[in-house]
Amino acid sequence: IALMEFILNIFIIRLILDNKLNINDLIIINFLFKLIIDSLTTIGDHIPGLLYQRKIITKVNEFYQVREESNKKEKLSFNNIKFNNVSFSYNNYKNVVNNINVNINKNDKLIIKGESGSGKSTLCKLINKEYDNYKGNIYLGNINYKELSIKSIRNLINYSSQDEILFHGTIRDNILMGNKVSQKKLDTIIDICCLNRIINKKTYGLDTYLFGGGSELSGGERQLIILARSLVLDKPILILDETLSEVNDKVEDKILNNLFNKYKNKMIIYVSHKNKKNYFHRTLYV
Repeated sequence: IALMEFILNIFIIRLILDNKLNINDLIIINFLFKLIIDSLTTIGDHIPGLLYQRKIITKVNEFYQVREESNKKEKLSFNNIKFNNVSFSYNNYKNVVNNINVNINKNDKLIIKGESGSGKSTLCKLINKEYDNYKGNIYLGNINYKELSIKSIRNLINYSSQDEILFHGTIRDNILMGNKVSQKKLDTIIDICCLNRIINKKTYGLDTYLFGGGSELSGGERQLIILARSLVLDKPILILDETLSEVNDKVEDKILNNLFNKYKNKMIIYVSHKNKKNYFHRTLYV
Protein backbone atom coordinates (compact mmCIF):
# COMPACT_ATOMS: atom_id res chain seq x y z
CA ILE A 1 0.00 0.00 0.00
CA ALA A 2 2.83 2.36 0.87
CA LEU A 3 4.47 1.61 -2.50
CA MET A 4 1.19 2.29 -4.31
CA GLU A 5 0.82 5.58 -2.45
CA PHE A 6 4.41 6.56 -3.32
CA ILE A 7 3.95 5.79 -7.03
CA LEU A 8 0.61 7.66 -7.07
CA ASN A 9 2.18 10.76 -5.52
CA ILE A 10 5.11 10.68 -7.96
CA PHE A 11 2.62 10.51 -10.83
CA ILE A 12 0.53 13.40 -9.44
CA ILE A 13 3.63 15.58 -8.79
CA ARG A 14 4.67 15.04 -12.39
CA LEU A 15 1.21 16.19 -13.54
CA ILE A 16 1.52 19.25 -11.28
CA LEU A 17 4.91 20.10 -12.80
CA ASP A 18 3.27 19.81 -16.23
CA ASN A 19 0.54 22.23 -15.01
CA LYS A 20 -2.14 19.56 -15.51
CA LEU A 21 -3.01 19.42 -11.79
CA ASN A 22 -2.50 21.66 -8.77
CA ILE A 23 -1.66 21.15 -5.06
CA ASN A 24 -5.35 20.97 -4.11
CA ASP A 25 -5.78 18.00 -6.46
CA LEU A 26 -2.84 16.28 -4.75
CA ILE A 27 -4.50 16.69 -1.33
CA ILE A 28 -7.92 15.50 -2.57
CA ILE A 29 -6.53 12.44 -4.37
CA ASN A 30 -4.47 11.42 -1.33
CA PHE A 31 -7.54 11.80 0.89
CA LEU A 32 -9.65 9.64 -1.46
CA PHE A 33 -6.87 7.06 -1.74
CA LYS A 34 -6.63 6.77 2.06
CA LEU A 35 -10.44 6.54 2.34
CA ILE A 36 -10.60 3.68 -0.18
CA ILE A 37 -7.68 1.78 1.41
CA ASP A 38 -9.15 2.16 4.93
CA SER A 39 -12.52 0.88 3.69
CA LEU A 40 -10.95 -2.14 1.98
CA THR A 41 -8.87 -2.90 5.10
CA THR A 42 -11.98 -2.80 7.29
CA ILE A 43 -13.81 -5.17 4.94
CA GLY A 44 -10.79 -7.49 4.89
CA ASP A 45 -10.68 -7.55 8.70
CA HIS A 46 -14.31 -8.74 8.81
CA ILE A 47 -13.90 -11.58 6.26
CA PRO A 48 -12.43 -14.18 8.72
CA GLY A 49 -15.29 -13.52 11.15
CA LEU A 50 -17.87 -13.91 8.39
CA LEU A 51 -16.32 -17.20 7.25
CA TYR A 52 -16.36 -18.48 10.83
CA GLN A 53 -20.02 -17.47 11.27
CA ARG A 54 -20.85 -19.19 7.99
CA LYS A 55 -19.46 -22.45 9.38
CA ILE A 56 -21.58 -22.04 12.51
CA ILE A 57 -24.72 -21.43 10.44
CA THR A 58 -23.93 -24.53 8.32
CA LYS A 59 -23.61 -26.68 11.46
CA VAL A 60 -26.87 -25.29 12.89
CA ASN A 61 -28.66 -26.01 9.59
CA GLU A 62 -27.29 -29.57 9.62
CA PHE A 63 -28.65 -30.01 13.15
CA TYR A 64 -32.14 -28.88 12.16
CA GLN A 65 -32.07 -31.22 9.16
CA VAL A 66 -31.41 -34.29 11.32
CA ARG A 67 -34.36 -36.67 11.12
CA GLU A 68 -35.47 -39.12 13.76
CA GLU A 69 -34.21 -42.55 12.89
CA SER A 70 -36.81 -45.21 12.13
CA ASN A 71 -37.00 -48.25 14.43
CA LYS A 72 -37.90 -50.45 11.48
CA LYS A 73 -35.51 -53.38 11.46
CA GLU A 74 -34.76 -55.61 8.48
CA LYS A 75 -32.61 -58.68 8.23
CA LEU A 76 -30.16 -57.95 5.49
CA SER A 77 -27.70 -60.15 3.67
CA PHE A 78 -25.45 -58.66 1.03
CA ASN A 79 -22.52 -59.42 -1.23
CA ASN A 80 -21.38 -55.89 -2.03
CA ILE A 81 -21.94 -52.15 -1.81
CA LYS A 82 -22.13 -50.46 -5.17
CA PHE A 83 -21.92 -46.75 -6.08
CA ASN A 84 -23.46 -45.95 -9.46
CA ASN A 85 -22.64 -42.42 -10.74
CA VAL A 86 -22.95 -40.93 -7.24
CA SER A 87 -22.43 -37.20 -6.72
CA PHE A 88 -22.99 -35.22 -3.54
CA SER A 89 -22.80 -31.56 -2.52
CA TYR A 90 -23.22 -29.96 0.87
CA ASN A 91 -24.24 -26.60 -0.60
CA ASN A 92 -25.93 -27.61 -3.89
CA TYR A 93 -23.17 -25.70 -5.65
CA LYS A 94 -19.89 -27.61 -5.58
CA ASN A 95 -19.74 -31.41 -5.55
CA VAL A 96 -17.60 -32.96 -2.81
CA VAL A 97 -18.15 -36.40 -4.32
CA ASN A 98 -18.36 -36.29 -8.11
CA ASN A 99 -19.65 -39.15 -10.26
CA ILE A 100 -18.19 -41.99 -8.17
CA ASN A 101 -18.50 -45.54 -9.51
CA VAL A 102 -17.13 -48.25 -7.24
CA ASN A 103 -18.02 -51.77 -6.19
CA ILE A 104 -16.92 -52.93 -2.71
CA ASN A 105 -17.24 -56.66 -2.14
CA LYS A 106 -18.31 -58.21 1.14
CA ASN A 107 -14.84 -59.28 2.32
CA ASP A 108 -12.85 -56.43 0.74
CA LYS A 109 -10.16 -54.59 2.65
CA LEU A 110 -10.26 -51.16 0.99
CA ILE A 111 -8.20 -48.03 1.66
CA ILE A 112 -9.50 -44.66 0.45
CA LYS A 113 -6.81 -42.15 -0.50
CA GLY A 114 -6.96 -38.54 -1.63
CA GLU A 115 -6.11 -34.94 -0.82
CA SER A 116 -7.75 -33.13 2.09
CA GLY A 117 -11.25 -32.09 1.09
CA SER A 118 -11.42 -34.61 -1.77
CA GLY A 119 -14.47 -36.35 -0.26
CA LYS A 120 -12.98 -39.36 1.58
CA SER A 121 -14.98 -38.84 4.77
CA THR A 122 -18.08 -37.84 2.81
CA LEU A 123 -17.90 -41.12 0.91
CA CYS A 124 -17.78 -43.01 4.22
CA LYS A 125 -20.75 -41.05 5.54
CA LEU A 126 -22.73 -41.89 2.41
CA ILE A 127 -22.01 -45.58 3.03
CA ASN A 128 -23.16 -45.02 6.61
CA LYS A 129 -26.40 -43.47 5.25
CA GLU A 130 -25.89 -40.11 6.90
CA TYR A 131 -27.10 -38.30 3.76
CA ASP A 132 -29.84 -39.17 1.30
CA ASN A 133 -29.78 -36.10 -0.93
CA TYR A 134 -27.17 -37.44 -3.36
CA LYS A 135 -27.44 -37.95 -7.09
CA GLY A 136 -27.06 -41.41 -8.56
CA ASN A 137 -27.66 -44.67 -6.71
CA ILE A 138 -26.07 -46.67 -3.92
CA TYR A 139 -26.92 -50.34 -3.63
CA LEU A 140 -26.53 -52.84 -0.82
CA GLY A 141 -26.54 -56.01 -2.85
CA ASN A 142 -29.59 -55.49 -5.09
CA ILE A 143 -31.40 -53.11 -2.71
CA ASN A 144 -31.30 -49.36 -3.25
CA TYR A 145 -29.94 -47.56 -0.18
CA LYS A 146 -32.84 -45.12 -0.16
CA GLU A 147 -35.25 -48.01 0.41
CA LEU A 148 -33.38 -49.15 3.54
CA SER A 149 -34.07 -47.89 7.05
CA ILE A 150 -31.23 -46.22 8.92
CA LYS A 151 -31.68 -48.78 11.69
CA SER A 152 -30.87 -51.60 9.26
CA ILE A 153 -27.71 -49.85 8.11
CA ARG A 154 -26.65 -49.24 11.72
CA ASN A 155 -26.97 -52.97 12.37
CA LEU A 156 -24.55 -53.64 9.52
CA ILE A 157 -21.96 -50.88 9.90
CA ASN A 158 -19.61 -49.71 12.61
CA TYR A 159 -18.40 -46.23 11.63
CA SER A 160 -15.51 -44.77 13.61
CA SER A 161 -13.87 -41.40 12.94
CA GLN A 162 -11.09 -39.22 14.33
CA ASP A 163 -13.77 -36.85 15.68
CA GLU A 164 -15.01 -39.30 18.33
CA ILE A 165 -14.32 -38.33 21.91
CA LEU A 166 -13.82 -40.02 25.26
CA PHE A 167 -16.00 -39.17 28.24
CA HIS A 168 -15.41 -38.97 31.98
CA GLY A 169 -15.32 -42.59 33.09
CA THR A 170 -13.09 -45.65 33.18
CA ILE A 171 -11.20 -46.96 30.16
CA ARG A 172 -13.50 -50.00 30.32
CA ASP A 173 -16.61 -47.79 30.21
CA ASN A 174 -15.23 -45.84 27.26
CA ILE A 175 -14.66 -49.07 25.33
CA LEU A 176 -17.89 -50.89 26.15
CA MET A 177 -20.26 -47.90 26.03
CA GLY A 178 -22.81 -49.84 28.07
CA ASN A 179 -22.57 -53.01 25.97
CA LYS A 180 -21.96 -56.34 27.68
CA VAL A 181 -19.27 -58.64 26.32
CA SER A 182 -17.33 -61.51 27.80
CA GLN A 183 -13.94 -60.86 29.35
CA LYS A 184 -12.43 -63.18 26.72
CA LYS A 185 -13.80 -61.06 23.86
CA LEU A 186 -12.70 -57.86 25.58
CA ASP A 187 -9.18 -59.27 26.02
CA THR A 188 -9.10 -60.17 22.31
CA ILE A 189 -10.12 -56.64 21.34
CA ILE A 190 -7.47 -55.19 23.64
CA ASP A 191 -4.82 -57.38 21.97
CA ILE A 192 -5.97 -56.41 18.46
CA CYS A 193 -5.79 -52.70 19.34
CA CYS A 194 -2.44 -52.96 21.15
CA LEU A 195 -4.09 -51.42 24.20
CA ASN A 196 -2.00 -53.39 26.68
CA ARG A 197 0.79 -50.85 26.22
CA ILE A 198 -1.54 -48.26 27.81
CA ILE A 199 -3.39 -50.42 30.34
CA ASN A 200 -0.24 -51.98 31.80
CA LYS A 201 1.10 -48.52 32.66
CA LYS A 202 -2.01 -47.72 34.71
CA THR A 203 -2.30 -48.79 38.35
CA TYR A 204 -5.95 -49.79 37.93
CA GLY A 205 -5.67 -51.07 34.37
CA LEU A 206 -9.00 -51.07 32.51
CA ASP A 207 -10.68 -49.55 35.55
CA THR A 208 -8.50 -46.44 35.45
CA TYR A 209 -10.77 -43.40 35.62
CA LEU A 210 -10.25 -40.75 32.96
CA PHE A 211 -11.01 -37.61 34.94
CA GLY A 212 -10.13 -35.38 32.00
CA GLY A 213 -12.24 -37.27 29.48
CA GLY A 214 -9.06 -38.60 27.91
CA SER A 215 -7.13 -35.33 28.04
CA GLU A 216 -4.58 -37.08 30.26
CA LEU A 217 -3.78 -39.44 27.37
CA SER A 218 -1.93 -38.73 24.14
CA GLY A 219 -3.87 -38.42 20.89
CA GLY A 220 -2.69 -41.84 19.75
CA GLU A 221 -3.70 -43.46 23.05
CA ARG A 222 -7.19 -41.98 22.82
CA GLN A 223 -7.53 -43.32 19.28
CA LEU A 224 -6.64 -46.86 20.37
CA ILE A 225 -9.50 -46.75 22.90
CA ILE A 226 -11.87 -45.41 20.22
CA LEU A 227 -10.80 -48.22 17.86
CA ALA A 228 -11.49 -50.81 20.57
CA ARG A 229 -14.93 -49.24 21.05
CA SER A 230 -15.70 -49.79 17.36
CA LEU A 231 -14.86 -53.52 17.63
CA VAL A 232 -17.13 -54.29 20.57
CA LEU A 233 -20.20 -54.66 18.36
CA ASP A 234 -19.09 -57.24 15.81
CA LYS A 235 -20.79 -55.92 12.66
CA PRO A 236 -20.08 -57.06 9.06
CA ILE A 237 -18.77 -53.68 7.90
CA LEU A 238 -16.09 -51.65 9.70
CA ILE A 239 -15.32 -48.10 8.54
CA LEU A 240 -12.26 -46.46 10.10
CA ASP A 241 -12.17 -42.81 9.02
CA GLU A 242 -8.73 -41.51 10.07
CA THR A 243 -9.29 -43.37 13.34
CA LEU A 244 -5.55 -44.10 13.69
CA SER A 245 -4.24 -40.82 12.28
CA GLU A 246 -2.22 -40.03 15.44
CA VAL A 247 -0.93 -43.55 16.10
CA ASN A 248 2.74 -44.14 15.21
CA ASP A 249 3.45 -46.21 12.10
CA LYS A 250 4.85 -49.25 13.88
CA VAL A 251 1.79 -49.66 16.12
CA GLU A 252 -0.57 -48.92 13.22
CA ASP A 253 1.08 -51.64 11.10
CA LYS A 254 0.65 -54.17 13.89
CA ILE A 255 -3.01 -53.21 14.37
CA LEU A 256 -3.75 -53.52 10.65
CA ASN A 257 -2.22 -57.00 10.59
CA ASN A 258 -4.28 -57.95 13.65
CA LEU A 259 -7.48 -56.65 12.05
CA PHE A 260 -6.91 -58.49 8.78
CA ASN A 261 -6.04 -61.77 10.51
CA LYS A 262 -9.00 -61.63 12.90
CA TYR A 263 -11.67 -60.27 10.55
CA LYS A 264 -11.04 -62.03 7.25
CA ASN A 265 -14.79 -62.12 6.49
CA LYS A 266 -15.44 -58.49 7.42
CA MET A 267 -15.55 -55.56 4.97
CA ILE A 268 -12.99 -53.03 6.23
CA ILE A 269 -12.91 -49.53 4.74
CA TYR A 270 -9.94 -47.49 5.89
CA VAL A 271 -9.28 -43.78 5.36
CA SER A 272 -5.74 -42.54 5.89
CA HIS A 273 -3.31 -39.89 4.68
CA LYS A 274 -0.47 -42.30 5.37
CA ASN A 275 0.95 -44.58 2.69
CA LYS A 276 -0.59 -47.85 3.89
CA LYS A 277 -2.03 -48.98 0.56
CA ASN A 278 0.24 -52.07 0.31
CA TYR A 279 -1.63 -53.60 3.26
CA PHE A 280 -4.98 -53.51 1.47
CA HIS A 281 -6.62 -55.59 -1.23
CA ARG A 282 -7.68 -52.45 -3.09
CA THR A 283 -7.04 -48.71 -3.12
CA LEU A 284 -9.72 -46.16 -4.07
CA TYR A 285 -8.44 -42.70 -5.06
CA VAL A 286 -10.91 -39.80 -4.76
